[in-house]
Amino acid sequence: MTRDQLRLLDAVKTTASVADRLRDSLRFDGAELKAAIALLPQGDAGALRETDAFIQRYQQLVEHMTHRLFGAIYRAEELGERPPPLRRLLALLEGTKALKSAETWTVYIEIRNRLVHEYPSDESELATALTEASAAGFAILDELEGVMDYVTRRKLLESVDAG
Repeated sequence: MTRDQLRLLDAVKTTASVADRLRDSLRFDGAELKAAIALLPQGDAGALRETDAFIQRYQQLVEHMTHRLFGAIYRAEELGERPPPLRRLLALLEGTKALKSAETWTVYIEIRNRLVHEYPSDESELATALTEASAAGFAILDELEGVMDYVTRRKLLESVDAG
């Protein structure tokens, strides 16, 4: 078992755990999140907790995938010791078919940045950003399945005891 395989195994396990938490925020096709978004203008404390939890989970999944999982795949594929800058890494992973679209990932990251760094103060802006993030959350979870299929297809963890 190589150091790169151990990194990838850790990244896969951690990312799967974070993805499960995001799924919890998106349960029932996002119905609860949509209900929480509708209550935001009224200052509903439960709605604020629900949306804050969603934002945190969305942020964590995007960060784990972009900074841990994708870098670990890069290393396990023996493309280099240090992953390149993020846009180039996304393009490389798209080229290997690990990702569907580097451009789409840029959008996911922009949504994350808008929610985390520019936290909209206007309720309608926040509701719009949360709705976009909710749709992106489902797409990211779908993309994660494809990334995991890629790891399996390429046998990047084949000799690792995942126990």
